[in-house]
Amino acid sequence: MAWFGPDDVEGRIAHAFKVERFLVWLGYSVAVVGVLAIVWTVGGALIGSTEWTRAVITSFGILAATVLSGAAAYASGTNVGLAAARLKRDVEKG
Repeated sequence: MAWFGPDDVEGRIAHAFKVERFLVWLGYSVAVVGVLAIVWTVGGALIGSTEWTRAVITSFGILAATVLSGAAAYASGTNVGLAAARLKRDVEKG
């Protein structure tokens, strides 16, 4: 965890951009894991180890969880990045 002095605005801005990149990456990673889980579930139905109705219901649940959590992480990262860019602009203006 980074601790910044009261005058270290540049350090805070740099840290915010790192957090932004991580949260956007996390949002995309959640999407990839969700797609893999859906493929796994449908694959189980294709080979006959799972009923189709159960596979479809599970896939919709996975899709909902993936969209909600991935979008939340991505949006949080975007929000942090926009705030950091706004702060950087204000600091450069003086």
